[in-house]
Amino acid sequence: MCADIASGDAETPALVTFTSGSTGEPKAAVRTHGFLLAQHRVLARELGLTGDDVSLSGLPIFVLCHLGARVTSVLPDADLRRPGSIAPAPVVAQIRRHQVTAIEASPAFLERIVRHCREHGISLGQVKKIFTGGAPVFPRLLDALQDVAPRAEVVVVYGATEAEPMAQVARQAMDPEDLRAMVSGRGLLAGSPVPGLHVRIMPDRWGAPVHFPTAREFDAACLGPGGIGEIVVSGKHVLPGYLNGRGNWETKFTVGDVIWHRTGDAGYRDGCGPSLAAWALHGAHRGRPGRPLSPGGRIGSLCQPGGASCGLRFFRRPSDPLRRVGARRQPPRPEWLAR
Repeated sequence: MCADIASGDAETPALVTFTSGSTGEPKAAVRTHGFLLAQHRVLARELGLTGDDVSLSGLPIFVLCHLGARVTSVLPDADLRRPGSIAPAPVVAQIRRHQVTAIEASPAFLERIVRHCREHGISLGQVKKIFTGGAPVFPRLLDALQDVAPRAEVVVVYGATEAEPMAQVARQAMDPEDLRAMVSGRGLLAGSPVPGLHVRIMPDRWGAPVHFPTAREFDAACLGPGGIGEIVVSGKHVLPGYLNGRGNWETKFTVGDVIWHRTGDAGYRDGCGPSLAAWALHGAHRGRPGRPLSPGGRIGSLCQPGGASCGLRFFRRPSDPLRRVGARRQPPRPEWLAR
């Protein structure tokens, strides 16, 4: 007997996931059917996989996307709660046994795979694409992945629970100047913002609610090239809020009828044209409010595709203990909310 099929629309809740808590307490993210469809369309386009691909994915939202795109998914034989401590041998065996053509995983997970392959002289020649993100991705790992999977396009994906993906860039698209900039601490390149995503840089007010009565005031407050501040995003695949509104004060604000998400990342835009389509993004580290930003930590930048750096870079504050590169700090609750 078939189960009853419930009716619903774009605003009907479909899935509840939880944030990592890197910008505060973990929050319940309610994904509606409309949101999941918008996210699926962006992910499917950016990943570019087909029904002929077999993907090993350690990122749940990517698996959901593959179900909708008829892409076969292989779930890693590993404890994904601790990606930096997985036993790599069973996973590498899966990759070879199932002729995996694409891999999607965190940098820590892939570090383990790379080390195992190098120690045992294993080449993953059938892999055509590798996507990694969710934490800082350094050039050393990108080059190591290219060495282990010589035919693969190695891609950095920048995103968050609330906005996945925001940007991506392939290792092959990074020119020598990009690599020198990353090595010198000027930014970890993360790619061009995906179509449909709006990216702005606000003055650094992390830890305090923000309010812009009009779009004109918001535009006037946002920073131009070289101005260091908060990275904020909006778009159809950007989560508009959390369950029962709990946590919205930390990361959401509205300009007119547009909801913006505060990523918890700090950055600046290098000098180039005003068009967001001409930008490419790097990743970030959140520091303490009220202290000057300086190069270091998890950093990122926007660049013109195929050209010189011209965009957004992230920094950590010099007084912060670097608990882990790329960690976002919890903002203090405002006094009026603590009463």
